[in-house]
Amino acid sequence: MKETGSKVNMAAKPKAAGADGVEAAPPVAAAASGIWKRFLGPYYVCNLVALLIYLPIRYQYDSEALRDRDNYLNIPLLEIFLMALGSWLINYRKKATADGVIALFFMYGKLGVLAALYYLDTALFGWYAVYCLVLFMAVGQPKYDGPAKITELNPAQMERLVKPTAKASGSRKGSKTSATSNSWLVFYYVDWSDYCLEHEPMLADLSIRYSSDSLRFGKVDVNKWSDLAVENRIDVSAASWQLPTLILFQDGKEAMRLPPIDANGKVTKTILDQVRDLVWCR
Repeated sequence: MKETGSKVNMAAKPKAAGADGVEAAPPVAAAASGIWKRFLGPYYVCNLVALLIYLPIRYQYDSEALRDRDNYLNIPLLEIFLMALGSWLINYRKKATADGVIALFFMYGKLGVLAALYYLDTALFGWYAVYCLVLFMAVGQPKYDGPAKITELNPAQMERLVKPTAKASGSRKGSKTSATSNSWLVFYYVDWSDYCLEHEPMLADLSIRYSSDSLRFGKVDVNKWSDLAVENRIDVSAASWQLPTLILFQDGKEAMRLPPIDANGKVTKTILDQVRDLVWCR
């Protein structure tokens, strides 16, 4: 699912917390640009510069190797960038957000520039490789800090806010509770995962569009609250397919999750572009 613009803007003032511990929703105002301002951050600007810097370098330097017409497409430079573009086109569908698509474009673009500079000048290749390494270490993908209606949850809040009706659900069988159901869409993440960071803007956009008295949005740092990861059968290892995980709770009980777990406990690797289905299935 690709992101769409938001119709809500958070004011510069911090969000006030309600009596139940849930952060108050930001005022509904015309500020669709708020959720897109992150693309002006250092990560995106520096990576864009890393790609565009090739143009003046190529204008100043020339190489016979890049003009060699004995290759498959006659021109090595064309082969390099077509391969980079083709790889991006094949893999971008695996990303559910604009953040992931752009990050993938930066990666393949820099690999293409590296390959072209190797043919052009090995010294330039070395300096560009160092620049990319420093960029990777110093300017990581940013944590989303824009408009949202999401509550950061800890174990106590999970029991008090998300699962308070689970114990009483048996006494309400047969009653019509759909209009007053307590639904939460909870995002389980870790700060060190770029894949989790890529999905936070998507969750923020959904929270702005669909948050209501009957549907609230929360997130849990499972690196900090590992007991909640164990309780919800979420593997937090670096090789896990469950980071991030989205679980829809209805009246304190799990109704649906992405990525899903089958009856045998096997996790199905999933692109989280079905999150809107979680919202509507409630």
